[in-house]
Amino acid sequence: MGRRDEGSGKLLSLAYFLREYRGALRSDFRHYYGMDLREALRGNVFDAADLAVNIPPGAAVWREHGGALAWTQAEHFAALQLHAANIANWQRTKDGQKGSNPPKPIEPPKGRKERDADTARLDARAQAFLSRQKAREQSTE
Repeated sequence: MGRRDEGSGKLLSLAYFLREYRGALRSDFRHYYGMDLREALRGNVFDAADLAVNIPPGAAVWREHGGALAWTQAEHFAALQLHAANIANWQRTKDGQKGSNPPKPIEPPKGRKERDADTARLDARAQAFLSRQKAREQSTE
């Protein structure tokens, strides 16, 4: 197998990052590699793909994407410590002694698409509420 076969998944990832998170990817290339993304793309695209898929956890691309890679190892560890403290405090409560309502682990941040979908859902609910309120006001006049 040649290099093209080995890098096809990386090229697809690079294309996805460019389409979805171009600004974050540009920032990460400058931050982590000290190079402009456009220059990297003008060079060997396989090298640019290698760099893109190996951007470390916690980088801007991963924060935009969301999920576990959005956090650095230190942030994961801090979340685990906080969860352990929450469990220890919960165990001293009535719920903890009964084993009910345990604290939930802290979730990594959602990606931009998921946040945007949540915002759209909340906006739709708010608009529906306002419409009901307006209809109620008009019916009492």
